[in-house]
Amino acid sequence: MERLRRFSPSSLESYRSCPLKFKYAYLDHLRRKPSTVEAVLGTSVHRALEEVYLARMKGRVLPLEEAISVYELEWARAFQKEVRFIAGGNPADYHRLGRECLERYWNDHHPFDADKTVGVERHVAFELPVADPAGSDTAIVHGYIDRLSIGRDGVFEIHDYKTSKSLPPVADKEADWQLAIYDSAIRRLWPGLGEVRLVWHFLRHGQKIVVTRRPEQQPVLDREVHDLILKIWADQGAGRFVYREGPLCDWCDFKEECPRWKHVEAFAALPEDERKNEAGVKLVDEYAGLEARKKELKADIARIEEEQHGLAERLLDYGERHGVTRVAGSEHEADLVDREEVKFPTRTQAPQKVEEMEAELKATPAWPEVSRLDTRSLLEAVKDGLLSGEASAAAVAFVEKWGRKERQRAVRLHKRRAEE
Repeated sequence: MERLRRFSPSSLESYRSCPLKFKYAYLDHLRRKPSTVEAVLGTSVHRALEEVYLARMKGRVLPLEEAISVYELEWARAFQKEVRFIAGGNPADYHRLGRECLERYWNDHHPFDADKTVGVERHVAFELPVADPAGSDTAIVHGYIDRLSIGRDGVFEIHDYKTSKSLPPVADKEADWQLAIYDSAIRRLWPGLGEVRLVWHFLRHGQKIVVTRRPEQQPVLDREVHDLILKIWADQGAGRFVYREGPLCDWCDFKEECPRWKHVEAFAALPEDERKNEAGVKLVDEYAGLEARKKELKADIARIEEEQHGLAERLLDYGERHGVTRVAGSEHEADLVDREEVKFPTRTQAPQKVEEMEAELKATPAWPEVSRLDTRSLLEAVKDGLLSGEASAAAVAFVEKWGRKERQRAVRLHKRRAEE
């Protein structure tokens, strides 16, 4: 298979988010599904803002009414075809939202003279030599900048318009590749540029995020892009593109090809009266039935354990009243345990505390006589008076500090021995 050599920032980001989506979108060129309403919203607003700045480049301030007319025309053109509503909603709400985004931006930036626009939907491209042990090749990295401008301080600015619902943290955009790659492209067009500002306009929120790029960041990004293209070529040669599940899966055009979603999509396409007869559906239904049965049994076990606990308490009370620690049954005997024990932190549950305990014990006169941290032996030595005076006092203080008294009440059941 011939290597893919042309890459856009969106295609590279697509591979980073889901290699399988990249495969179908940029290698196999499958027929895409109808546009989503979110895509129509973004395209319509972008088209209107494009006309606003094209007019400004010619010395004219486009009236808001004309900008809205461009938006309305683009919206109507999109709805001549099928449009998908993945997240629900209705056309009127999305249409109104697009107009609000456009009107807010127009009012906030009129008369559009805060900077000098030098390009709208500006195509940029550059060659990137890509080498690995097998040889070298050249990739073309290209894309379209929503708007390229020069600020009043002489700094180039790369603008991008977003109609997305979320307002991301600044850190997300600092790690974003799309505008950073555009920065790399314009530095090749105008060598010697100092700082370049990347500006994202989040139109739903009336907010913008600005990130400044410096010349020394370009080689680092170029290397990362170089390495990613090598990965893409390696996957392409091996036919290996894994899926990566994420929050944007619902908007993916290739769910019918994805192992994660293929059967789910096929299930949804089946007539409802045929679904239960499909082999995979039958297996899942049977498995789900067993899972439900397990939950029922767990509930039964919980009820039984609760009853056992009540009987254990009654048995222990019986033993206390009659002065016995073993009670006979028809086929079993019950050993009754009712005592106070001293418990210490364990290495499994609290390893750091055990280290503190051991270090503290080592610093006392008791350590030479116990030689290691064995709480059971230590308790027995204290109880039986096996330690010397200072060591005994240190051990008692240690037990009082780290030990906690717990009352243990339990019933241990065993089968009765066969009578001779």
